[in-house]
Amino acid sequence: MASFPAKLQVAKQVAKQDNFVEGATSQVVITDFSTAAVETFLRFLHFGEMDAILATIFEVGMLADKYEVTDLQKFCAKFVRTINIEPQTACEMLALADRFHRADLRRRALESVLRKPEAALQARPSLSVRLVREILATQALCINGETLIKVMSTWAEAESKEDSEVQRIFQDFALGAEQAFLRLSSEDALYNLRPENSQKVGLDCADQVVVCESVAGRTSGELRMKLTYNRTNITLEDGWVMWMLPFVSLYLTGFSFSKGLSAAKVHFKIFCSKDGREWHLCVDSKPYGDIQENQAIRCEHHAQVKWLKLQVLGGYFHSMFNVRGIIVQAARAEEFPVRAQQQ
Repeated sequence: MASFPAKLQVAKQVAKQDNFVEGATSQVVITDFSTAAVETFLRFLHFGEMDAILATIFEVGMLADKYEVTDLQKFCAKFVRTINIEPQTACEMLALADRFHRADLRRRALESVLRKPEAALQARPSLSVRLVREILATQALCINGETLIKVMSTWAEAESKEDSEVQRIFQDFALGAEQAFLRLSSEDALYNLRPENSQKVGLDCADQVVVCESVAGRTSGELRMKLTYNRTNITLEDGWVMWMLPFVSLYLTGFSFSKGLSAAKVHFKIFCSKDGREWHLCVDSKPYGDIQENQAIRCEHHAQVKWLKLQVLGGYFHSMFNVRGIIVQAARAEEFPVRAQQQ
């Protein structure tokens, strides 16, 4: 059962609202949340219980923020932070996260749609035209036109003008020039771009990655090749390593490391760029504290990335550098088969 202080806190917050008329009417009128959300909120206050669908939990979290019910705030925040996103529910999650301004969940849901669209789009997606355009604008949807048309053929009949418009946009995409792009979902993009692997997925035989370091000539030959394609640990003190992707771009979603990195022993930052001139900070290690082995470090999504830079500002960095994202190449149809693959 919720504590008396929690109920008292709600009463205090209600009294703070502008045009407070509840005192005169002995009623609290809440008009900016659904009935289901308000009922769930009250049930928690009275009985300390909550059983609701996902959309309602999002609303209850906002109610808890508004009325400063700390226990409920923490519960909802933890629920959203740890929720597992399956491809089959990714579109619903994306729409809810967008509606309730949950940035981290929104990024995770979008990534799931992009990586596994065949599963995510099995049913007609409950997405707005705006969100569909955003998905396709990434150029990173890992599905080819033929497969997308086949998936869409199983959708139920459109029930609204927006549903029809969403279907038209997907169909235009499936038949359009975007299908000349090869797309490969990867947990380790540099490794997947090594010559012996890139040819297998339809990329040409040229070197897909160029590497340079803050100390020229530091590595050479076989070791440099391993560094280029993330086949060895990077050992670095107060310096940087930079990778350039001359023939592909990357829809960047995050990073991980093969070894644990202690905050007391190393401070580093990761940057990305489309052109090598304007750089964006992706990760500063300080806020993460101790980073565990293979811990997924998510960042703001960046499209059309062609440059990456790992800079060690203090301490000793020793680990492999796993870049997560979707590899995209604008290929000429006569050279490469149209395909989209998932690792």
